[in-house]
Amino acid sequence: MYTCYPMRCLLCIIYSFLFTHIACAQNAVLKRQLDSIMQLDQLYRGMSAANMDAATVDSLAKANNTTPAQLEHLLMFRQANIDKQNLVFVEQVIKEHGYPGKALVGMPTNEVVFYVIQHSDKIPTYFPMIKAAGAKGELPMPLVAMMEDRLLMEQNKPQLYGTQGCGVRMYDEAKDSIYHKVYIWPIKDAAQVEQRRKQAGFTTSLQSYAKDLGAIYDSKLTVEDIQKMRSITIRRDKKTTEFSPRAYADKIVVPAGEHEASTFRYLQLADSFSKLKDSVNTGRYLMMVSPCHL
Repeated sequence: MYTCYPMRCLLCIIYSFLFTHIACAQNAVLKRQLDSIMQLDQLYRGMSAANMDAATVDSLAKANNTTPAQLEHLLMFRQANIDKQNLVFVEQVIKEHGYPGKALVGMPTNEVVFYVIQHSDKIPTYFPMIKAAGAKGELPMPLVAMMEDRLLMEQNKPQLYGTQGCGVRMYDEAKDSIYHKVYIWPIKDAAQVEQRRKQAGFTTSLQSYAKDLGAIYDSKLTVEDIQKMRSITIRRDKKTTEFSPRAYADKIVVPAGEHEASTFRYLQLADSFSKLKDSVNTGRYLMMVSPCHL
């Protein structure tokens, strides 16, 4: 027995409505989940002592059972733990949906997965997907440019759009102390950078961006120059001592109950020594990392 044509049309309309309704409901759930992930991604970022008054720093330190000097490092430590968990979630989303762009979750939720990946070590894996999402209009192109710059910087290559800055330790011999400066990472074909920024959708000049970032932009700076500055030596009493990021990072005090997450600190240390081409200390800290986190 065959269903009449008008009835078949009616059933098709009903099924289409139901499927669309279910898909919209699922998308709404995904959107809420990603919005929550974005809040977690920014939970401790930007909580720098330089941006808070002394009373706030002291209050937060007491609330977190640490000292004002250790507060910022502790919060960064916790953010690293959150970042790892966020990455696990978004990788599952990617497997199921591909990049969750504007068509699927709307704006600005379409940027959430970008930021989670940008704050991870998975940029080489997912950058082709990010680039494709940008080409389809699912993700703003300036974000694609930011990730491309980050990828180039991590490969110790000049960036293209000038979006990435890097901190460099400087030594004040008169005060016998270390201070930090932020430089815009060297740029390939710097004379054309403003044109590339405009093509990528940036609305500000590089000079303006650097000023907002509190960074120094020197078009003549090379990657080799940055590497030399990063390998600063400190001269005390006619002795030369290499500044040790390990000795500095090992002073971080982690409250009881959070030590099980210390594997993230070891990963950060291993990465730092890897960039310094110190294979001995890189291996040392990788050996301290639980295999399930590698």
